[in-house]
Amino acid sequence: MVGDEKLDFAVLHDADSCAGCHAEIVSMWKQSTHRLSAFANPFYRVSLEDFVAEKGAEKAKFCNGCHDIGLQFDAKPAGVDLADDRGFQGVTCGTCHGIVDVTTDGNASYTLTTSRIPVPTGDAQSLEDHRSRVASPILRSDRLCISCHRGFLSQATGHEVVIGGVDEFGPFRLSGYGGSKGTRIDEPVAATNCRGCHMPYVDFGAKKLPSHRFPGGHTTLATLQGSEAQLEAQRNLLVGAASLDIVALEADGARMVPGEEESVLRPGTAATFDVVVRNTRTAHLFPGGAKDMRDTWVEVVVMDNKGAVVASAGADHEKTGRSLTAYRLRATMIDNNADAVFEHKVAAFRTPVYNRTITPRDAAIARFSFDVPAGLATDAFPLSVQARLRHRRIQVEHQRRTCAEAKTPRGKQFRAKAKRLVGVDLDPCLEQPVIDIAQAQSWLGPGAGSRLAKQTRPEKWRRLWEHGLGLQHHVQEKLEETKASLLQAQAALPEGAPTWGRAAILYELARVAGRQGRTDEALALFDKVEALVPGHPAVARARGDALAAVWRWELAAKAYRAATEGAPNDSRAWRGLAQALGSLDRRPESLAAAQAGLLLEPRDPHLLRSQSLAYARLAPGSSEAAAAREAWLTHRRDELAPSLRGKCKDPTSDCQRERIPIFARAMVAGP
Repeated sequence: MVGDEKLDFAVLHDADSCAGCHAEIVSMWKQSTHRLSAFANPFYRVSLEDFVAEKGAEKAKFCNGCHDIGLQFDAKPAGVDLADDRGFQGVTCGTCHGIVDVTTDGNASYTLTTSRIPVPTGDAQSLEDHRSRVASPILRSDRLCISCHRGFLSQATGHEVVIGGVDEFGPFRLSGYGGSKGTRIDEPVAATNCRGCHMPYVDFGAKKLPSHRFPGGHTTLATLQGSEAQLEAQRNLLVGAASLDIVALEADGARMVPGEEESVLRPGTAATFDVVVRNTRTAHLFPGGAKDMRDTWVEVVVMDNKGAVVASAGADHEKTGRSLTAYRLRATMIDNNADAVFEHKVAAFRTPVYNRTITPRDAAIARFSFDVPAGLATDAFPLSVQARLRHRRIQVEHQRRTCAEAKTPRGKQFRAKAKRLVGVDLDPCLEQPVIDIAQAQSWLGPGAGSRLAKQTRPEKWRRLWEHGLGLQHHVQEKLEETKASLLQAQAALPEGAPTWGRAAILYELARVAGRQGRTDEALALFDKVEALVPGHPAVARARGDALAAVWRWELAAKAYRAATEGAPNDSRAWRGLAQALGSLDRRPESLAAAQAGLLLEPRDPHLLRSQSLAYARLAPGSSEAAAAREAWLTHRRDELAPSLRGKCKDPTSDCQRERIPIFARAMVAGP
């Protein structure tokens, strides 16, 4: 709160007064996820009750600050109290329009006022007074959104280590959408902001108003409240948020590009193909939000020329939510005993076993293998491959548990009260909608050419470059495969290819060489890239990474310095610079670089370590050195995480296999 101001719940929760002049805005807000962020949302309430039971109501304040704001300021929080009307209000008009200052740290890192809101009386001064109170400059800043759409767990929440959670800001800030060029060379994209995607202008008669539906991906709440308009807003944002392409095929010892050349495929042989999933249109992680709760997957079906199913993967996931053949874009968390944690039981989280969400403009590879039936007749060719990227908001496990709780006497009481206070009765047992975000189709084997000729596809070089982007996530010993795809992309470049495309392929080839320890080759390739796109900060940062890997600190520091100048909001460049300067024993400069990075990422363990080492050398025994060391020890990387991941054996998540960045999922044969 501002100063010594006490929270005025009447101001915080009053939407009726706002509706007097802003009826259209309030009508949209009433159907939004913001409105349903608290006890009226059974999925959140069940998770919160779990957390309170394990860690206590005081530690649950990190939840309250963004979901049920009124409870954040209780001196003695009561947890989930059916009798407390404040817990049903959600993110109100008075929340966003009462925030006067924020930081980008997250976990409700805002300053709020609930001072009286002047009501306009028709004169210019009263209108100005009203606007001054409810339209702080912070209101139109991304930082306001970030204060809640960034979260973390720590000792303050009862966890042994610091665990990153929801983070829409970090990936956004490092992307072209956030105005940075430090991540990669890519086709230019227009910079945007949170409001550009999540508050698009909508028509209300002659008016154009910013949508207060706040569309994101919460199709489930839209469906449960029966709002087709809210569901349509979510669907419009989701469809096309990522792309699919079926790129590489290996069969009979040959490697081909489906859609570009006739593939060799015979009965009785094995085939492997790659589906490239690229985050083309989401300015933060895809899928966003709580990574363990998302249910987004790739489903693939191979059919013969007569429509019979030859093989499939993920086809049963819509029903079961646990298909081991589906490529699932999510994270699986484990607890201190290395047991997989489902149902969004945040209190038990220790570390992710894997995380398959995709950063902006990056790509991932979903690889599948199948056997062509030995008895397949000649007229059964060509085989068609159909891939779909599908999205359901909430994991089936969490929905089933929430559904069971809703049928208890307590669950029924909460539903009844939500209907009275909020006007909706959300039945978590209703079937969630499944949205198809993207689709791709190709044909394999004899006769495929005539089918493929009718398809419109991106240029071959672009398809192979995107494939190479995804293959950059390979383990080091598999990077020759990445290189092969990128060389194919380079060979496919036409005369009139854009400069950025030529540079992008060379840049990825240079990264491969750097990761493989072929440093001089990497530097020579970076020189070629530099000639095409002079001064590009991504080149400088990647050059620094290649040099740092072989301890060539003087040149690495020079490269990282150039990266920070070209992309000052890239904390990774500051991290590299601080490490390089520290390794050169240039401690004052290392400290300055670390602290510049910490302004962007205050919990980055690498930056905190560089800061601590610098203070230990510059001011040993000082209070600054002690504080810096404490900050580093608090936020350092979890030393037990690797061994815990190695112990995870939960068969429902197939921990050990999923830890491998790219592997072939064996498809299920037959219908």
